Amino acid sequence: VFQGRYKALLVDADAYLLELVRYIHLNPVRARMVSDPAAYRWSGHCTYLGLDEIPWLHTDWVLGQFARRLATCRKHYAAFVAAGMEGEHRPEFHVGGDDTRVLGDDDFLAQVIDTPLAGSPPTLEVIIEHVCARYGTNEVALGEPSRARRLAAARGMIAWLAMRTGAASLTEVSRRFHRDVATMSKQVLRLDLAVKQDTTAAKGLTEILNAISQA
Repeated sequence: VFQGRYKALLVDADAYLLELVRYIHLNPVRARMVSDPAAYRWSGHCTYLGLDEIPWLHTDWVLGQFARRLATCRKHYAAFVAAGMEGEHRPEFHVGGDDTRVLGDDDFLAQVIDTPLAGSPPTLEVIIEHVCARYGTNEVALGEPSRARRLAAARGMIAWLAMRTGAASLTEVSRRFHRDVATMSKQVLRLDLAVKQDTTAAKGLTEILNAISQA
């Protein structure tokens, strides 16, 4: 109310929505108003936990990213929020990107303003094949429970490329490899950050993106 004028952002749900929900619900904790986000009465956090009900607040999509059974969804959601307790200020959640009305990457911005992207996107199969060859693995291994860094990096690369090219959504990639969207979202955001801050990484990712786009 007192920080500034109300504003609305159009959010890329696959890449940012879970992080944004967590960030908003932890605002009272960062402001040292409460030590537990559930103790703040003016938040929808308790509704997600099933401890309260706000008729107009729809929680299905967010909770559905964690599991299928409602009780398990809420358990994983609570753990996800708790894992962000040490998080700091996220400026992108306040000002957006190049277009301050939109929270998402260039592809998402082009999509929501109805600007067609050049060329047809590669298929998700092409992206998976290319990345698997690069990392010396295969799709079966990527779908197994292993948390090996090499496999996690490959899955993150596939998700990033799929979103950048429009081949598939983060939710589709997550389901294909039996991973939760929150984990995949972090990997995609990590690559987005690398593109912005590391010239060498940006060049390498751009070359991969170009190679797949031309496949």
